[in-house]
Amino acid sequence: NGAGAQLLLNGLVKAGMERVPQLSVPDLVKELQRHVHAAKTRTSGSDGGDPTVNATQAKQALEGDGSVDAVVPWQLMARRRRQRLLQREKEALRESQRTLRDDNRDFAIVTTASLPWMTGTSVNPLLRAVYLSRAVKSKVTLVVPWLPICDQRALFPAQQTFETPEHQEAYVKEWVRERVGFEGNFRIHFYPGISHLPPPDICTSYKYGRYCKDYGSILPVGDMTQYIPKEHNDVAILEEPEHLNWFHHGPRWTKRFKHVVGVVHTNYLEYARREVGGAMKEKLLFNLNQICCRLHCHKVVKLSGAVQPLPKSETMFVHGVSPRFLEVGDAITARTGVTGTEKPSTSMASLSAAMPSSQPAAPPTRFTKGAYFIGKAMTTEPAVLTPEERHSLTWEAATNRFLDVAEIKRPKSFVQDKLEGTGWALYNAAT
Repeated sequence: NGAGAQLLLNGLVKAGMERVPQLSVPDLVKELQRHVHAAKTRTSGSDGGDPTVNATQAKQALEGDGSVDAVVPWQLMARRRRQRLLQREKEALRESQRTLRDDNRDFAIVTTASLPWMTGTSVNPLLRAVYLSRAVKSKVTLVVPWLPICDQRALFPAQQTFETPEHQEAYVKEWVRERVGFEGNFRIHFYPGISHLPPPDICTSYKYGRYCKDYGSILPVGDMTQYIPKEHNDVAILEEPEHLNWFHHGPRWTKRFKHVVGVVHTNYLEYARREVGGAMKEKLLFNLNQICCRLHCHKVVKLSGAVQPLPKSETMFVHGVSPRFLEVGDAITARTGVTGTEKPSTSMASLSAAMPSSQPAAPPTRFTKGAYFIGKAMTTEPAVLTPEERHSLTWEAATNRFLDVAEIKRPKSFVQDKLEGTGWALYNAAT
């Protein structure tokens, strides 16, 4: 009846049941009858019993005064929470059993720079996208910053500029064709999103990533995740995860994506150490980098042991050598090997003799801190690479190393996820 239905409605609202507003009064009564009937069945041990419910029984059941042994709606809330938690754990386990080599994955490679700026964080992520698109049967998207024209003039060689992101994308794709000899099957997205850009000659808008001359870096601002289409929520590769997240105030990447891998390129502590108050800045940046990587990554790959210790990290060089450089080396080896011509000497005497006569040779500088590898390279002839050694230098081999090391060995626990969520909230509040 109406009174029982109203009481049921109040109880369901307390329990947080999302479907309450869509239930009609008859459906609400039926729902309450089902709960009381189920309780009577458990008590009597039979399937019989009168499911009819009046207003008094409804009130007793909902207020839990003990006269009716019923499971009221809000008592189901804890059970449903446990069920949701169990479901999330099952999904996490299922996700941990997938590999990055599985078909139909969706990779978003996010970096802090783009061509024509010839820096490591523009070239290497681009080549990673190119060769990853060949190695796996999955979608690959490269996400790069779009700069206002005033920053383009200051940063790009010969003051080269692009009126629109489409023009810059065409330039990047052409560079790839010339450099590697094929066009990779990948897309390019710019942050912030193209549809939200103001006129490209406005340099005061914080909707842009901005080039910081003091640090020689592009600093993303705001929430970059909002510029990546929501359907791309599978794998994120964060090139320089600390750099990308210093000023990131959006959701955790690990909440936005199922599998997040950070690739650490740069030893930023060395840059901090050189500044005024370098010791203090180095300690602050050390902890800041650790926080950013812990909160936003499932796995961290360090290119070198020279990079600071980071949580969830392994060290592996996952970059390759451009095929053009390898071809040049092969050509030199073939020419000197076939013609029998004398190999170029690398001794200090021959280097001095090769200098123009108008510039007298400076006396050789003796290294006081040791330079074994430099000395080795200057005094010995390079050995011819074996096919296996040559292959290990290629981007194909580097891509395979990346796919292996970037796998998540152990899924994140519920407690760990909650702690990192709390840390993210505190970081956002503090910054």
